[in-house]
Amino acid sequence: MKLGACPRLLLIGRIAEQLWGARRWLVIYFVGALLGEVAALEWQPIGAGNSVGTFSLAASACVAGLRPGNARRTIVAASVGAGALGALLLLRDIHGAAAAGGSLVALALIALERFGKRRR
Repeated sequence: MKLGACPRLLLIGRIAEQLWGARRWLVIYFVGALLGEVAALEWQPIGAGNSVGTFSLAASACVAGLRPGNARRTIVAASVGAGALGALLLLRDIHGAAAAGGSLVALALIALERFGKRRR
């Protein structure tokens, strides 16, 4: 029996949940998946699954890893991951579009977090 993408979602999803919490995880997953599927209508109108949401979560983890103050190895690993996801976008792969969506949501969440701390 082949399990497909589910183990990847479990692994990446758990990491993303630890980074963002359950509510923000859902936003990242669904916004990135939606953007990936919209791109799919134009770029690759075949298939469906949870991989676009998983790539969105992975990209959000890369964004979190690039935050100032993280260990150098974390920043290097996040940079490599972000570069690979960016390459998918340049290749017009729907997973790259999902990763871009996840990255944008993560950046927005970080900005909102900083804005909330400044207001206190």
